[in-house]
Amino acid sequence: MIGSYRELFSALRNRPLMFLPRADFTSVVAFVAGCDQGNAGTLLTGFREWLVTRVGCGDNLVWWSLVLRLTEPEGPKSTRDMDADTDVRAVETLLQCLDDFLALSEEHDGLRRIYAAHQAWRDARGESHEAQTVCLGQLGDGGIRGRLHCGKLRRRVLHAAGGDAPAPR
Repeated sequence: MIGSYRELFSALRNRPLMFLPRADFTSVVAFVAGCDQGNAGTLLTGFREWLVTRVGCGDNLVWWSLVLRLTEPEGPKSTRDMDADTDVRAVETLLQCLDDFLALSEEHDGLRRIYAAHQAWRDARGESHEAQTVCLGQLGDGGIRGRLHCGKLRRRVLHAAGGDAPAPR
């Protein structure tokens, strides 16, 4: 008998085809999102913020996109572009992140600490809202204009952190 979501996700890790028709990343994401919806959206409360502090960027991304960044920081940013090996690693990363997150969120004051860490992460950057949310490389191969915009954001972020000259205007 499964008594908690940590146990359910552990069982999913060990025997994914017992729960899903396919054991790929998108199926596991759909399963986890369904569990969250079945709990009125409270199961994953704080998960995205917890992931942002681990990835170091992406405050504007959905949680599964942040998991992809943890799996392959320089790799595909879309589930359509993943090869089979990356897909397997993304599932493992997601399930490990869920276990770590749920363990922390179940602790006394766990959610408060998650949100405090996220706010501290944001405060430490002292960035504008635009620079705070965009990961370097998030714009992908958006052409030279996209890469230049990303470079300007990088200079602003580094300057805000005290590491570089201000971005030219």
